[in-house]
Amino acid sequence: MKSPANSIEDPKLPIFISYSHADAEWLKRLSVHLRVLEREYSLDKWDDRRITAGSRWQAEIKEAIERCRVAILLVSADFLASEFIHRNELPPLLQAAEESGTVIIPIIVGPCLFSKKQEIAQFQSINPPSKSLISMSKLEQEETFVRVAERLFELIGDFKARAGNVKDDTVDILTEELREDFLSSVTATKLIKIGDWIHDSGNRQIIGAGVGSFLLSREAYGGEFSINASLSFSNFHTLNDGDLVGFNAGIVLGWNDTSEGKRYFNLLITGEKLLIEKIGFGTGDDYDFEHICPAVDFPIRTGAIVDIRIDATDDRLTISNGKTSILDIQRPLGINGRVGLRPWRSQVNCKDFVVRAKL
Repeated sequence: MKSPANSIEDPKLPIFISYSHADAEWLKRLSVHLRVLEREYSLDKWDDRRITAGSRWQAEIKEAIERCRVAILLVSADFLASEFIHRNELPPLLQAAEESGTVIIPIIVGPCLFSKKQEIAQFQSINPPSKSLISMSKLEQEETFVRVAERLFELIGDFKARAGNVKDDTVDILTEELREDFLSSVTATKLIKIGDWIHDSGNRQIIGAGVGSFLLSREAYGGEFSINASLSFSNFHTLNDGDLVGFNAGIVLGWNDTSEGKRYFNLLITGEKLLIEKIGFGTGDDYDFEHICPAVDFPIRTGAIVDIRIDATDDRLTISNGKTSILDIQRPLGINGRVGLRPWRSQVNCKDFVVRAKL
């Protein structure tokens, strides 16, 4: 597969729309909502209506998929039944999502087995499967398409920054590396802050505390990326028996805001143990969590600096202290989104947090 069109020469965000011809009416309405983004905000939308008579249509579809950075799926029973989509469109799109961070946005057109088709159900749909477009009022349908357009508007801004069309210290044009240094004065002002956070530039640290607080990257990360962090934890809010297990700080991976709430993976740091959990994939709240690997010993003393390195490859997720491996598991499906910190029942002092990924 060729690399997606994400070089600094291409200023437009290329998107691909996958749909069944039985659902052409929904494509037509979606296209109306996206037209202003095409005309005024650097969106390059592709669907098979752009295929001209006499052209090599399969080659055009293949090229459009390889170029795209966002794929919109109009999911219905007809979509899931389509052999062409199943064999020719979904495999390369899913591969691009894993390898290059291509964003997949499903829209549920009608009742279907979306939630049973795990390879696409891992991506949060714009509307819940229980609320398909055909079950909505006209107003609700239009509001759903507006949410799609708003999501694409955000992604256009991210893409233009990566492409070098916006002055930004997150892009190294010479090495084609995306890099966010949370402690950089420029980057720190652009991070997403939920809760109370203090950027102490003089002492080069960011301090945050509290359940429900998050510090998140501006960029979304899929494919291969790495995180180098130096953190210390204090002011533990322990459980009633005094056991440190449960102060539940962590490093956030694959954060996404959805219509039903937030969902993300968390490198859970309890004070005694370390493991990976996924949160919000059912109900979208913080109490919907699942531990997806066994815990390993990882004791922490109050105020001690902890060095953590995360390496996410196509198929592995490795946690180390920079020298020795601590945890190595198969990469969970769905790690594609923002990364960052959550202090939970502690105060976290961030001395270093650098994220790197190839463009």
